[in-house]
Amino acid sequence: MNNRSIIKYLLIGISCLCLICFAYRSATNIDSDGELHMKSYTVVMLSVCGQAVKQWQRENGRVPTATEGLAVLKMNGLPLDGWGRPLVYRPRMDLQGPAFDLYSLGPRGVDDGGNGDNISYWKIP
Repeated sequence: MNNRSIIKYLLIGISCLCLICFAYRSATNIDSDGELHMKSYTVVMLSVCGQAVKQWQRENGRVPTATEGLAVLKMNGLPLDGWGRPLVYRPRMDLQGPAFDLYSLGPRGVDDGGNGDNISYWKIP
């Protein structure tokens, strides 16, 4: 094999490596953008639902019960997060009276009670 053939194969190998690196980087960015999109969609849904629950509370003098849940908001089906899972709604009592927890199970889909990678309505800036 002469030097010219070695250089040719070396350049082909380097080109292939660059293409693989570029493809990996592109795929990683797409995943990151997709994740950002899912989180952004979830934040919007939590904001809309949280405000709707507060409005419902003002009109009815209480928060929806666990049985009523988010169905009282009269939305077209149960509100879903960016990963296609229903938002978690739980009524509770705090020092000011009736309150509620509202959150998404986040990317992992594991219920951490609004903590961990869960996205909580009360933690949205």
